[in-house]
Amino acid sequence: MAAAPWDAFLSAAPADCSWAETLRRGLGSRGFAVCLPPGQRVPDEDWRQSLREALRGAAAIFVLVGAEQEPTAAQRWERQAVSEAVWRDPAKLLLPILLGGAGLPACLRSVFSADQPIPVYRLKRPRTDLPRAIANLAAVLWGQAQIADVGELLDTRKEDRILRRERLSYIRRVAESLPG
Repeated sequence: MAAAPWDAFLSAAPADCSWAETLRRGLGSRGFAVCLPPGQRVPDEDWRQSLREALRGAAAIFVLVGAEQEPTAAQRWERQAVSEAVWRDPAKLLLPILLGGAGLPACLRSVFSADQPIPVYRLKRPRTDLPRAIANLAAVLWGQAQIADVGELLDTRKEDRILRRERLSYIRRVAESLPG
């Protein structure tokens, strides 16, 4: 992971590394420099620093999200660094790529404005959808397409309101059960 200027940084869980590698190779064959950190990694200080530099040098950040699983320590740190990179540079494109029926993790939802739909690219059938995804993502990187044209916009506002009501209801129940 060098600090060279990257067209894209690609984040993926170890379980999704084969999809990420296929995506990296596909975009690479179209002339894009894509940084993909190693699947098995130890989040020591050298790794953290090289990750920060790679994210800083990337024009776009793609986060591959697969089946829900407990993230590793390195993955949690990487997603935090992705969020920080986007907050520091709002012009940086952040695009979650959802595999199959995967949902958008809270750590990525929090990066986007709560009152706007979230741009995502969904691979419903990764095996068959990946070639088209590579072409579409290349068009986005070349500036020939907007993600809204080739992906989808998730409107999570209704779901967020429901979750908020559930949390508030739970807090009220706990508060009522406390003595005093």
